[in-house]
Amino acid sequence: ERLERAWLRAVAEDRADAPDLVVGLASASHLDGDLDLLHGDLAEAYAFTHAVLHATDQGRWRLPLGRAVAGRARALLATALLADNDDVAAELLWTWPLLGLPADPATEGVRDLLAARFDARGFLPGPTWDPATDLAQGSDPAADRELYRLQTSYHTTLAWGLACAAELSRATTDRERIAGGAADPRALLDGLPGRWAATVSGGPGAQRRTAAPLALAAALRHAAATGDLPRVRELLGWAVEAGLEAEPMVVQAARWLRSIADLAHRPASAGALVNSS
Repeated sequence: ERLERAWLRAVAEDRADAPDLVVGLASASHLDGDLDLLHGDLAEAYAFTHAVLHATDQGRWRLPLGRAVAGRARALLATALLADNDDVAAELLWTWPLLGLPADPATEGVRDLLAARFDARGFLPGPTWDPATDLAQGSDPAADRELYRLQTSYHTTLAWGLACAAELSRATTDRERIAGGAADPRALLDGLPGRWAATVSGGPGAQRRTAAPLALAAALRHAAATGDLPRVRELLGWAVEAGLEAEPMVVQAARWLRSIADLAHRPASAGALVNSS
């Protein structure tokens, strides 16, 4: 919120030093902070995407951020895909072009998927849009349907438009090298909720291998949410074999599992204290 207010003031006052003022706040925001990727809710993803939008003045200002921010964005994107939330996913896709980061092959498949959904209907359905309700309208179906789509999908379609505009304005066509791209994550995708996992799992092998970082992040998030600690450990082993051990979601999952193991080996009195609290 502080970053957004600073951006609004800078734009309204047309300050020449606006980028410098905003960069200071951005370094203390979700952009450069340690997000709870493993257990945090989608509100954190929204805070992240809005920070990107405001701190860059929609791509006109450059921020001196390292590529670690791309890893956090990938993890948040996996969370949005797991929740089947195209609204958050569309906003996250503007991260790479607005921050001047090389295009990420793991996320381009998501962009293609959202593009196909937009092309099929002429808008990108929001999280509350329901096809049955869209079809079952009243006495003036066309007008009622337009109103319903505005109420449920206006924001998602707008976010998609901003993401597309940001991508079209990017100055580079380079592709980021992502370690572990040769690993097939089908075993990670099977059983995950959401349309994205089912689509990628049933798609070509090359598509799955490209999506490996997202599949791993989604699988870790799902295993943590269901309390499946053996699965978390198994996925961490898969990450090491695939060369994806540096992904932020993997790092946080390893830290979480280590803290649980440390707690389990504490003296009985300490364990009793923790259990009683």
